[in-house]
Amino acid sequence: MKTIQKIDNGKIKVRDIGIIGAILIFITHVFSDFFMIPIYIIEEIFSLNSDIAFYTESIGSLIVKIIVVKWLLKIYSKKEDIEEQENISISKKYFVYTMLIVFLFRVIFDNSIGVFVDKVPVNESIEEAFNELFKYPIIAMTSICIVAPIYEEIIYRGIILKGLSIKYNDKLAVIVSSLLFAIMHMNLHQAINAFFLGVVFGYLYIKTKSLYITMFAHFINNGIGIIVSGILTESIKLSNNVAVLQSIITIVGSILMYKIIVWFKKNEIILDEECQPNC
Repeated sequence: MKTIQKIDNGKIKVRDIGIIGAILIFITHVFSDFFMIPIYIIEEIFSLNSDIAFYTESIGSLIVKIIVVKWLLKIYSKKEDIEEQENISISKKYFVYTMLIVFLFRVIFDNSIGVFVDKVPVNESIEEAFNELFKYPIIAMTSICIVAPIYEEIIYRGIILKGLSIKYNDKLAVIVSSLLFAIMHMNLHQAINAFFLGVVFGYLYIKTKSLYITMFAHFINNGIGIIVSGILTESIKLSNNVAVLQSIITIVGSILMYKIIVWFKKNEIILDEECQPNC
């Protein structure tokens, strides 16, 4: 957690990153799984049973993620002496509004674009991977709701988005980081959802300058948000006028989300740091 604090308060100062640099970070993330090959070899040599192999892979994957994050921060942060700064105090209101904006996004997406996305066939290998993961529910929830939000937010918002926003304007930075975030999921069904989520997370990061906020948003989406919006979506499908109800919910949800976006715009956190090209 100290790493997150250091990024937020500027102790770790991410340098400007071009689009090529962002793509290289993305490639590093995607191909980091190759570092798991030695573990797979050990499993084969010692013929580990499925349970032990799963836990071994989980621990190995966590270690790889830590190494990748530390390496990327070392490469893409400025090597200069920065005075210790006070931690930014984020009001509870930001977390409340973040939870609302993520929930509203899920409701709006599930009842508009999501209706068409659901018709896209899900790759069987993806389904098998999720089914295998959820044989171990505690590990699954820890991975999806804690590890993934921390790891992915540091890379896609803390390094890529922040670095791009220094070199380019905020809008381009959000779009590029969201596009890479979407492609990272490696399947169309998740990628469409991930792109729009990336835009939401990116907006929240630009306005709050806090990885804690985007990690919280990511957690809400991966955990509570999906469960609650899923129940709501199934309830709507039981209605006699599904299309009408979905339209009303999408419109009302969009209005409420707009009001929350206006609140974030009015309460944007401004840091006292070097003026960037988009100042």
